[in-house]
Amino acid sequence: SLAGVDSAKGCDKELGVLLHAVASTKLSLAFPLYRKRIVEHVVKGELPTTAQVSAAAKFLQKEKDGNQIDETAFAAACDLGKRTTDEEVRAAVAAVIEENKQALLENRYRATGRLLGQITKRVPFGDGKVRKVEFDKQILALLGPRTEADNAKPKKQKKNKNDNKKKNNKNNNKNEEKEEEKKEEVADLAEGRLIPWALNTEEQKQKHLEATGGRVQTRFPPEPNGFLHLGHAKAINFNFGVAAKAGGVTYLRFDDTNPTAEKKVYIDHIKEIVSWLGFKPWKVTYSSDYFPQLYDLAVKMIKDGNAFVCHQTKAQMEKSREDKTPSPWCDRSVEENLKLFEQMRMGMFDEGAATLRMKGDLTSPNPNPWDPVAYRIMYTEHPHAGDKWVIYPTYDYTHCIVDSLENITHSLCTLEFEVRRESYFWLLNVLDLYKPKVWEYSRLTVEYNVMSKRKLKKLVEGKYVNGWDDPRLITLAGLRRRGYTAEGLRMLCEKVGVTRSANSTPYSLLELCGRAHLNDIARRAMVVVDPVRVTITNLDEGHVQWLEAPNHPKNADMGTHKIPLTRTIFIERDDFQMNPEKGFYRLSVGASVLLKYVGLFTCTHADTDASGRVTHIRGEVKIDNAAKAKGKIHWVADPAAGHGTFRVELRLYDTLFTEAVPGQAENEGKADEDKNKDAYLNVLNPNSLRVVKNAIADPSLAKASAGDKFQFERVGFFCVDPDSTADHLVCNRTMTLKDSFKKAKSKNNQKKKN
Repeated sequence: SLAGVDSAKGCDKELGVLLHAVASTKLSLAFPLYRKRIVEHVVKGELPTTAQVSAAAKFLQKEKDGNQIDETAFAAACDLGKRTTDEEVRAAVAAVIEENKQALLENRYRATGRLLGQITKRVPFGDGKVRKVEFDKQILALLGPRTEADNAKPKKQKKNKNDNKKKNNKNNNKNEEKEEEKKEEVADLAEGRLIPWALNTEEQKQKHLEATGGRVQTRFPPEPNGFLHLGHAKAINFNFGVAAKAGGVTYLRFDDTNPTAEKKVYIDHIKEIVSWLGFKPWKVTYSSDYFPQLYDLAVKMIKDGNAFVCHQTKAQMEKSREDKTPSPWCDRSVEENLKLFEQMRMGMFDEGAATLRMKGDLTSPNPNPWDPVAYRIMYTEHPHAGDKWVIYPTYDYTHCIVDSLENITHSLCTLEFEVRRESYFWLLNVLDLYKPKVWEYSRLTVEYNVMSKRKLKKLVEGKYVNGWDDPRLITLAGLRRRGYTAEGLRMLCEKVGVTRSANSTPYSLLELCGRAHLNDIARRAMVVVDPVRVTITNLDEGHVQWLEAPNHPKNADMGTHKIPLTRTIFIERDDFQMNPEKGFYRLSVGASVLLKYVGLFTCTHADTDASGRVTHIRGEVKIDNAAKAKGKIHWVADPAAGHGTFRVELRLYDTLFTEAVPGQAENEGKADEDKNKDAYLNVLNPNSLRVVKNAIADPSLAKASAGDKFQFERVGFFCVDPDSTADHLVCNRTMTLKDSFKKAKSKNNQKKKN
């Protein structure tokens, strides 16, 4: 209980604000005693402002050892036990103004810019509102009201060479400051939730420093049991980014401890996709490279009494862990355990007949230290190590040890591993190995998608999708095939950021980032998805006119391509309305519209079938690319004219699921044991793929290759699919373009509802 805090009524507002400030500081991620200490100072009235709370937190955050704090420095850093009075603030304002009086009288209000900063340095914990009000009051008394001359922009002066040198020096200093800030950002990740007994010895620190030279070393450690997804892109971006900011390096390490699920095709894919994302590992390593050292360390654990050979079945083990009862084989002698473990290595037991378990802590409220398995028997050839081993270490045993063997400085992982922190450090402690700094962050989740490997694997193996690179999946291979660029995905990772708060990323943000980069690099072309025939009556039969169209409207360096204008062309069916609704500025009988790169087209007649569907449009064109009209539409020449226009297959993709969190609604309110793990399969979107077989494309697409990216004008961004052949082009829609008419229509509908 805290002084001044009533469990029923709470506390006064001032104390509540200060306690909230404590909860909001980075100490929530650091050594708990630090946080407790600040709370004690707050309730005693020794840290009376939020600025003092922040200063105290900042000081303690940098401390490496909770038992050794420079108390004098700490008190000075946060003004412990003191409160800056309003009179002290006013005196500081007066002193700074007096010191700068001459400059103020000469330059008036232009000289006030940095004075508040000087005042803040003198009274950092004073009331900010009092500081600003008093400053404005005293400046007004000295200079009087602002004049027009005070508000006028200063005239630019000619620069001389000395000015440039000063500017360069200033820029260099700024760059150095930025580099230091980047290093501080990395340092902020250093601690996470500290465990008092998990500290490195001075000898371990020195040995680690000699190995790294003080360089930051991170790792991206995927298990090669599937294709990488968008969540992995965030992890890759973060691990490589943290190291790069501090001038460090990053390993690509395969945590390949389960040969029954791992395949070489996954290893090859991961190497290739990391490179595609734009990252180059310092080294590519495998946990299996360390199998000999891992085995020797397991023997050491047995000799030290920290591991034993167990014969419980999986079900028996789960039951004893649940009941917190030890295994009947936990008290075997060291000699017997060594003999049995060697027999496991030699293949003298069946699979499941024996495991090596670590002697953890069955009394812990955290289940991870409950005598976890270190080694199990698997008669499966390893995709990297071959058939040398029949016993394989578990992920929990391997991961932390290899982190230490590779001298990783920052072990960065997602929040579900936070509960493994005790077992991670315990194992390194008993083996007398260096303990990296561990920091966990929230996973990336995107609406209308699943990113669990189990779920993705079921979608692939159950033929719900067409392989790991199906463009509807959130796998990196699927996103790339759909047309997303590495730059767009990295932009998403930067926008989402890295925090410890659980969050769900809107699908629209993924599209926004993808669209932003594609808009800069995609070549323009014209394709009509749902064609309706148009006859230009004032052009002769056989008329062919070649027009120049830009490959990019804002980048002339991308060049141009030629398109043919013929008497018969095709336009989009929804670009015409027989009875145009209000706000429709495209084509209708009697109306005019701009044909892109041609000029003004006026519709004179339209034919319809029995159902009222338009079948043929007639009209006249005025060829003048400078003409203006409210509406502008794209078009494609008649393929039958024989001038390169051709049919193309379009695959129009939508989200794979109809629910933002697939399966959540079905499992809402159910106990964990009653939840349907495959509920997400019940909300698959039946319209996630629509194939258009006979869209019409302009001739510039004839030589397109797999992976080429285009903006089909007014239709969307598309990417050429690998299924394309020399005589059959297939394009995947990456995402649509913004449609201002639909947006306006939506707003109009909303107004009607209101």
